Amino acid sequence: MEFGIFLSGYLPRPWNERSEITVFEQERELAVRADQAGFTHLWMSEHHFMEEYCHSSAPELHMAAIAGLTKNIRLSHGIVDMQPQINHPVRVAERIATLDLISGGRVEFGSGRGSGVLEWGGFGVEETETKAAWEEALRAVLAMWTTEQFSWDGDLIKIPGPRNVIPKPVQKPHPPLWMACTNPETAYEAGQRGIGALLFAYTGLEDIAERVQIYRDGCKNPKGRFSDVINDRVMWTSGGLCDKDDKIGIERSLTSMGRGLGLFARYWPQAVGGTLKVNAKIAAAPTEEDIDVEGLMAKDGIFAGDPKRILELVQRTHEAGVDNMVISLAPGLASQEHLLTTIDLWGEFIIPEMLKAERVPA
Repeated sequence: MEFGIFLSGYLPRPWNERSEITVFEQERELAVRADQAGFTHLWMSEHHFMEEYCHSSAPELHMAAIAGLTKNIRLSHGIVDMQPQINHPVRVAERIATLDLISGGRVEFGSGRGSGVLEWGGFGVEETETKAAWEEALRAVLAMWTTEQFSWDGDLIKIPGPRNVIPKPVQKPHPPLWMACTNPETAYEAGQRGIGALLFAYTGLEDIAERVQIYRDGCKNPKGRFSDVINDRVMWTSGGLCDKDDKIGIERSLTSMGRGLGLFARYWPQAVGGTLKVNAKIAAAPTEEDIDVEGLMAKDGIFAGDPKRILELVQRTHEAGVDNMVISLAPGLASQEHLLTTIDLWGEFIIPEMLKAERVPA
């Protein structure tokens, strides 16, 4: 069983000249505290041009700084945008391997096709090629890590050789692979391909349980696998704050999640655009005016309240098949004090209880 925090660089306006500096400083402090509290994973977004919603456009640089401040927490990309015009596969291979080296083998490699035309358009990426480009780029990166005589002559990527792409990662043959799963169909594909599923969905635990089952069904029908090393884990991230006073924890969560989902609702249509197909539940994301955070909480979609309440939800989440439970923490949406309190309470009450239960013989 694994536990993580997710950092996205939320930064609502108004801004001043220190706003971005402060958010990065606060995120590093949260990462260090999570490492000390027993969290196993630090996940970070990569988005471009999505002001307010995500200022984490170069997460590998931030993770490198965090690597030197932490000891155990795994540095997890959620996700690397694999479009060659955005992140050329040679540079992806070099950066991931370097981070794996300086962190002592702590990298988790999540990848995806990107979020939509707002990002793709800024780099001249054609939407129709994004999925094929993701697959070809990922296969190329894996080949770079496992050979010293590398070249590539693909449909979308040409790299003459032989060339030795260096350095190589500590983890052999490569760091664990994950895949962004916005739709149920993508979750099934991740299972088929032997890649861990990153579930980014604010639709409640019942929907997540359905997606986990879809993923497991895909695992039973392998197809187009990238590696002999299978990662069959499921990560789900949602927001929420914890406090010893249940009412205070809920109130703080409703406020911060309302702000976060408001930014999501504002930027999602602009970010996706084009003809990108998304699940109906996500395509119908609420507008800023009708965000229903209380309704989401009623569907067990937020880790909010006191440790007892959150522990019960975490237990149900684990029973639903989620292996890596991740809380999204945003300094831009909540006070640093409340975020640090949340980490400390998870480390004191929730993580130890879950690990203790896992060690008890059946």
